Order: sequence, then structure tokens, then C-alpha cells
Amino acid sequence: MKYIKKLTLLLLLMGCNTEDDPLTTGTTVNSEWLIPTSQVFDVVGKDAIPALENPEMSKIDGANLEFMDDSDLVLVYESGGEVRAYAHPVLDWHEIINDQIGDDYVAITYCPLTGTGIGWGREINGSITTFGVSGFLYETNLMPYDRLTNSYWNQMFNQCVNGFLIRETPEFFNLVQMNYAALKDLYPNALITSNNTGHIRNYNTYPYDNYRTDSEILFPISRSDTRLHPKALVRGVEINGSAKAYPFPNSNKRELIIDEFNGKEIIVVADEAKGFMVSFLNREIESTPLVFNLIDEENSNLILEDQLGNKWDLFGKAVEGPNAGSQLEVPYSYIGYWFAWATFYPNVTLYELE
Repeated sequence: MKYIKKLTLLLLLMGCNTEDDPLTTGTTVNSEWLIPTSQVFDVVGKDAIPALENPEMSKIDGANLEFMDDSDLVLVYESGGEVRAYAHPVLDWHEIINDQIGDDYVAITYCPLTGTGIGWGREINGSITTFGVSGFLYETNLMPYDRLTNSYWNQMFNQCVNGFLIRETPEFFNLVQMNYAALKDLYPNALITSNNTGHIRNYNTYPYDNYRTDSEILFPISRSDTRLHPKALVRGVEINGSAKAYPFPNSNKRELIIDEFNGKEIIVVADEAKGFMVSFLNREIESTPLVFNLIDEENSNLILEDQLGNKWDLFGKAVEGPNAGSQLEVPYSYIGYWFAWATFYPNVTLYELE
């Protein structure tokens, strides 16, 4: 039965090509593409999946959250002390949420087919834009378009791949993925997307059947790597064009990984029970390299302490200690399915768990 459902979904998605497809009509501003168009699929048509703008946000204990289960994942963004969470059950149906938090114009981009949630800046070359869902997929990954120039972008490629803004790269905004139970424990004052989106969708239902756990991939990809299950969640870190993937440790307790990759010391903290894994580059304070120890407190968003007496939170900010306000650099990194990281980075290094 599940395969019948998937076939029905696939036929539904593939049945929406239009004569205005820029891949076939050449109607884009720039005919050059940075990716092979033979591997781009037009599956639903532009805006058939409606991106959201300025979504209604609810307090954790507010109304319109009955669709959320404790195990549901959220993408969390912090700016100026304000914490907002964007729920996977909403993103599964909308894929992009355009929001403004303080002075930050951010697009929450989420591809349910690759499991990748990445924050993009919406200010490009001094102009503010919003992103929509183009309906295209490359290596089964989301391709947004910007409404300012109608240029086409690829999420994991992290670049404009066609149009007026070709080769532009959006500003990277760090998002922390965790489950809803952890959000309530660690950030009880956070705001979260409600189900009052202005669209009729069943946010209680995941639209892709068993896709999150089975080994099938709905659309063709150019390569595969069997070192992990295709849908295993990993934290990929890119340094100078090369990538390393960190699986969740084989335990339900909080773990600290200190690693070196491409000449950089990588700090990874993972907590599978709470659904988060974060990564930072180590730094020096007054020429002193920091040495970190894990903070393993059940309901605290503090995760690291150093030899100088600083305590650091999930976003890499020192919130206690002599250097409060200091920030650890977050490399270009995010959580996604193993097959996606292995497809976009064919030479990806896999961190070997002990």
C-alpha cells in the first residue's frame, strides 16, 4: 500500500509541468545554468507549494499548536534575544518561510526530500526580496526563486544557479534543529509557527508517507553512498569546499566531539534525545585557545564551558563568564539526510563514531 501511495504522489507531482518552463523555453533572464539542466526536474510548478511570509507566531502554550507532537522537529533562530521556532509540520507543506526578526531579514528554507533546513538572508545587493518555491528539484533538493529578479537558486548548492543574480550566494543564518519537547524545555519563551497560515493544509499529517524512514528516494540522484542509511540524519560541515558529516552518537545522552577538519578545530555537541546537533569553530580569546568541557544539564540551553569560566549556549554565544557576549563562529553547516550530503559532496568524509 505504501508504494501505491508513493506512486500516486509521484504522479501528482510530475503532472504539473507547464509550457512556461524556463528550462525548455529559455525565458529566464540568463540562459546560463551552473547546474546540468538534465538533472533538474520540474515537479509541481512555480508556487504550487506556497511559501509563507510573516507567519503568525504563537507562544509555546498558546492556541493553534494542537497539531504539534513532542517528537516533531523545529528549526530555531535567535536574534537579539528573541527566539523563533519554525515547525517541520508547517515547513513540510510550505518549504520556505520569509520572516523578519529585528533587523534580520531571513528565509527559512526547508527541503523535506533532503531533510535540510538552512537560513538564508533576504537582503541581496542592498535590496530585500522574498523567496518562493520554484517547483524545480536538483539532486532531489529544493530550488527556491527570488521574487525580486525571478532568479533560480539551489538550496544545498547555496548559490543562485540561473538568472540575473547568477553566482550570488545568500548570507548564511544559523538554525538549530531540535524536537518540540526540547524547545519547550530549553526555550519556554520562544515563539513558534501556528497552523493559522492562511492555507488549508492538514498539518497533522506528514505528506510523504514513510519517506523519512525508508530507503527510497523519490527522484533520481547522480550518485549514492551506502556507508550509512540514506535517511540517517547527519550534521554536515563544509570547510573550503570540502565536507565532513557527523552522525548522531550511539547514545541518548549529550555528547561532545572535538575534531579537526581541513586545518580547523571543529566543536560538535549532539543530543539525539532532544534532536539537536550543533557545530562551531574553536577560537582564541586574548591569544588563549579555548578548551571546552560539556555541560550536561537536562533543561539548560547551555552546552559548553571553557577554562576561562565562560558558559556557551546552543547558538555559540557566551552568556555567562568574563567574556559574556562573545560568539563562536558557526561554519557553513546544517543537519540533513546522509544521501543528500553524500550526493552534493561526493568526497564527503564521514566521522567515525567510537
